[in-house]
Amino acid sequence: MSDPEDDCPRDEAISEIAYYLAEARGFEPGHEIEDWLEAEKRIGASAASLENRVAATS
Repeated sequence: MSDPEDDCPRDEAISEIAYYLAEARGFEPGHEIEDWLEAEKRIGASAASLENRVAATS
């Protein structure tokens, strides 16, 4: 199980990305969960890409 405090920077990054997704859509209501999930997906993709780059240099 992960430590909740370790997730805080991740949650902040997800929140920021979700905000910008909502802003790009003009803050149309009803897409909050969709924005959050898309932001999680983008953060996950960024983390995976970083891990792949680190592994390639090792």
